[in-house]
Amino acid sequence: MPQNSNSKRYKFETRFEASLQLLDILPAERMKEENWFILATSKNALPIAAFLANRLELDFDIIFIEPIFAPSNPECAIGMVSESEDIVSHAELVDSFEITMDYIYGEAHRRYEEDIISDIYTYKGTYNLKEKIKNREVLLVDDGCESGLTMFTAIKSLINNQAKSVKIAVPIIPREVYRSFLPKTDEIYYVHIIDDFIETSFYYKEYNEVTQESVKEILNNRENREKEKM
Repeated sequence: MPQNSNSKRYKFETRFEASLQLLDILPAERMKEENWFILATSKNALPIAAFLANRLELDFDIIFIEPIFAPSNPECAIGMVSESEDIVSHAELVDSFEITMDYIYGEAHRRYEEDIISDIYTYKGTYNLKEKIKNREVLLVDDGCESGLTMFTAIKSLINNQAKSVKIAVPIIPREVYRSFLPKTDEIYYVHIIDDFIETSFYYKEYNEVTQESVKEILNNRENREKEKM
């Protein structure tokens, strides 16, 4: 059962431990029967998505999402754009900074052209998100949620690309973000729900950014496994 605990800082030693605990609460048999597709919402989430997919013998991939920053604060994300060019903005921040939608669309296009297209070519080559997820039961995976913007952007992309259903699995999630996801998703799986959430890395004893080499290795291993099935 999911745990509700704020009694200690570290909830997991590593992402591997988080993956094991997440696996324990997922409906493994149903996932196999319905052939769920597992989609990481960030590079840091890719090891977890790959672990779950390998254990359950399911397909997986990653959806690239980039932040849109406020013009006056390059560290404050006011929105996100996905590889299918879906945009989600933080309404309260946009209003407080008096940011125009022209700015958001312009920055979203720039991040898409400069970062997302580069990532697709670097890691995935010829790729069509809609072909991967159309009419599929999709499980979105991340190693944690903070504002929920990244996950909301992924949800919007899946809906617009005709996924059959959208589910979420995260090792750790803020309670207010969990509540905001409820009307947007079919199911949510978590290990810990936190009332006063700080940031994802705070709850892992060992937390490192996943490197470019690791991402390539994970995706290459997936491709090799798929070729062996043919």
